[in-house]
Amino acid sequence: MKYLRYGILILLVFSILSGCGNNDENKEETKQEETKKQSLTVAPGQEKPDEKRMDELQTKLNELGDAPESRVSFTGVDAKFQDDGSLVIEGFVRNGFDYTIKNLAGELKVLDNRDNEPIASEPFTLSEDKFGKLKSGESRLWAFTLKAESVKNKENDLKNYVVIFDGLTMDQE
Repeated sequence: MKYLRYGILILLVFSILSGCGNNDENKEETKQEETKKQSLTVAPGQEKPDEKRMDELQTKLNELGDAPESRVSFTGVDAKFQDDGSLVIEGFVRNGFDYTIKNLAGELKVLDNRDNEPIASEPFTLSEDKFGKLKSGESRLWAFTLKAESVKNKENDLKNYVVIFDGLTMDQE
């Protein structure tokens, strides 16, 4: 009986000291897993950014949360007018569908988010050969270059813009 009491006492002390597995470190790991909503991928043949840049991009992607459900969206990361008047928009192409998509095509529209005035618009095609397949829950960093003649407002400061895919078509798997 005496040994049973010591055994119970030892188990009780051990349970209290170990926190029953609910320490802050475990909570932090769980929180990080929950916030990783989309996985960042690169296209076939596309050079993968270095590890530091991939971590920065994944952090930005995590902050965005889940992709909008049942659609493909584009979230801009950077936009710059080039010396030749063209516009380069870099951002995440995000798959919110529950299936793999490929061969995307449509009209890329860049709008001023303050008043919905068009900044630029141009048709685009992301073939499977060039862009690859984008699985459900994946996002891919991609840069679109819109020709100078497609830019309608070269004076825009590009501080508050939104990119939409209009008339989007795609294949699914």
